[in-house]
Amino acid sequence: PVPRLMQGQPYVRQVELALPQDQVGVYEGQAQLEMPIVHSSTVFRVVRVGLGGPVTVSQEHDRGHNVWRIDNGLAQFCIAPDYGPSVYSLQMHGQEQLYSHFPETRGLSWMHPFFGGIHPLLLPHGVNCYEGFLHRAASTAAPLEAVDRWGLRWTGVRVSARSDQEQLRAMLVELDVLTVGRAPVLKIVQRLVNERDGARQVVSGLTVTPSLGAPIKDLTLVGEGYWHRNSLI
Repeated sequence: PVPRLMQGQPYVRQVELALPQDQVGVYEGQAQLEMPIVHSSTVFRVVRVGLGGPVTVSQEHDRGHNVWRIDNGLAQFCIAPDYGPSVYSLQMHGQEQLYSHFPETRGLSWMHPFFGGIHPLLLPHGVNCYEGFLHRAASTAAPLEAVDRWGLRWTGVRVSARSDQEQLRAMLVELDVLTVGRAPVLKIVQRLVNERDGARQVVSGLTVTPSLGAPIKDLTLVGEGYWHRNSLI
């Protein structure tokens, strides 16, 4: 019961919720208000992103590339600043969740080069180029910690790149690759910084190539009136 609840005077009380142990997910509840002339019910949700624990970030050498490895105790992520740049590996319970050509430079179907994994895209407005121009840019990376608006601390790596393509010069791209302890979650924040005074139009985004449980050349995309089988080039 809430004693002497009055209009215009907010009432705050801390409520403790019990969630199932060792399970991440989204949990739903209901907050009910019962008064003599008012009966209301509001749905709320609680998100448990991870189960807690340390997140380690280390720099390693993998097949000719300097890479960064993030391990949150449940999942492991590998980032190659000079390959794409891209997240070329996401392993969970020992199983690879991404498809990547790392460390080779090759194509897929009509696209060349094709990196796979999770790869940021940047190209001038009106230019049609699937892989964009960031793979030609000089990229750097550094460890990162960031606290979100809910007070959750994320740990990972920030990759920074500047394209040398004429229409994209003085355009900084930052890609934050973050996670929390024992979480099946990878958080990606992509940021564009226009280092010139004038307004500019560009196309920016992410390409994601999941493994889908099989080699990419063995997968067939089927839709209504549509059939496609990928081929490596």
